[in-house]
Amino acid sequence: MNHTEKKRSSDILKILCPTDFSDSARYAFQTAVMMAERFNASIELFHVIEPSAYVSDRIEDSEKTYQETVRDKLAVLAEVPGPQVPVAVEIATGIPYMEITRRASEIGADLIVIGTHGRTGIRHLLIGSVAEKVVRAAACPVLTVRHPDLDVGLN
Repeated sequence: MNHTEKKRSSDILKILCPTDFSDSARYAFQTAVMMAERFNASIELFHVIEPSAYVSDRIEDSEKTYQETVRDKLAVLAEVPGPQVPVAVEIATGIPYMEITRRASEIGADLIVIGTHGRTGIRHLLIGSVAEKVVRAAACPVLTVRHPDLDVGLN
């Protein structure tokens, strides 16, 4: 899109893809990459570190902090799609769904692509769902992606 064209409300130019490094999140990232290729969009790969006293400590047998380890993991994932899809990485500390929706607004995301673990029943009630909270709180559209191999107990 050149500077003389106006962005339509249906254009998808920025995709926020939160990750917790699970199989579901990796599958959601693959989906985000396919969409970015289709719409010529960029992706921001985003991880939220929940507050903990241990976050700034060195990881056992390592010279790296937890944040450095997360940033390294994000950098490796960001290289997967290759140069045809621009992928930026960002880390925040806080409550995951709040940070995800805050970040989406901050960068002007047109879409959030987020994996869902497919928890049901009492486990879902007790743990809650970050993806569900993002759907409810986000100002932009949210695509939830369930890994096809994930057993959600629907049978």
